Amino acid sequence: MAPRSKAKKHKDFEKVKLKVGKTVSKPSNVTNTAFQSKSIRVKSQLLSGQNDDQEFFKLLSLLKHHSSSSRHEVLAQIEREIEKHDSNNNFPFDQLVSKLKPLILDQSKVVRERCVVILKKLASTKTELLVLHQSSIVLFVLSGMSHISQSIRNDSVRFLDIFIDPEHLSLTNAVVRDHWGKILRNFVQLIGWRTSEQQQLTLHSTSFRVTTNTATLNSSKSAATKRHERLFQLELLSRLLELGAMRASRHEHDMDNILFSQSSQIHPTTSAYMNPSGTDPFGNLKLLRYHNPPTSLEVTVSKSREQLQNHYVHKTTNINLEDYSSHDLINRRKLLMELYYEGILEGVIEILNDDDSDSELRSAASSLERILKEVALQHNEDVYY
Repeated sequence: MAPRSKAKKHKDFEKVKLKVGKTVSKPSNVTNTAFQSKSIRVKSQLLSGQNDDQEFFKLLSLLKHHSSSSRHEVLAQIEREIEKHDSNNNFPFDQLVSKLKPLILDQSKVVRERCVVILKKLASTKTELLVLHQSSIVLFVLSGMSHISQSIRNDSVRFLDIFIDPEHLSLTNAVVRDHWGKILRNFVQLIGWRTSEQQQLTLHSTSFRVTTNTATLNSSKSAATKRHERLFQLELLSRLLELGAMRASRHEHDMDNILFSQSSQIHPTTSAYMNPSGTDPFGNLKLLRYHNPPTSLEVTVSKSREQLQNHYVHKTTNINLEDYSSHDLINRRKLLMELYYEGILEGVIEILNDDDSDSELRSAASSLERILKEVALQHNEDVYY
């Protein structure tokens, strides 16, 4: 028994001699690895939109890059992405608008110009989105209108021009209702005209205005560039007064008629019971305030009828722009006449009497003067009738 068992053990460890053209036979317990597996690539098939959003968010983060050329290139790429995803409702337009707001005060002019182009496209395609963000955007614009940099001050009206457009009435109405007084104040100070508020300003505020005008006079820009900027400012101011103090309520009525035409109404008074087309329709009541703001009659010092007839020459105002409600058309006209009418009219007359003014500048000034007189006539009707 022992020799036979030893022979078996030796046989297990013996080296097999191979013959030419033959392979070693595989053992009986060998594992077969000749199989194929199939996988589903979910990442590339179902989550492509998520990857696009992640790449877009990376682009938005680069808007804070220290290099102005990098910021400009990112804005150019964002502009192409907007054109590509124009009809995509899941595209993060809201985050885009939030990142574009600080660029209104960017130190680079090319970055601000590219930002103006993008906001114009959003105003045409995503008007309701800008209506939601108009309050914070206008705050950046107002800051730009009083900025220490002359270039930023000049470009601020380019951003304001986007929001004062008769083609986007819902956006214009929202801006005019919420920021009428502040826009007029900063606009008149930007041009360098006098306001009735300056009679009560301190010496510090007066010196700031002189510094602003001095920077304007000492600017190294050519006369043609200054004339083009002043022409653009006059045209924008005319449009602002026309839409805000003359025809804002009529435009709103026209919008309601478009939405609820007679052919589509179930009943003639259907529009009276539908949701309003504008934003914050009861904002003039200020129901969400913690205090009762003064009304349009309480914001001015009591005057007699004789003083009202001469209020263009001698008037004292006690208007707080923070509490003053500009949702009403009559209140907007009243604020314009009380604080800014005389200064704007004096500036317009100065342009008309200036020998250096060309025909285009005189035409813009004449148009602004005509609008001012129409607003004054409507204001007299509000006061006496």
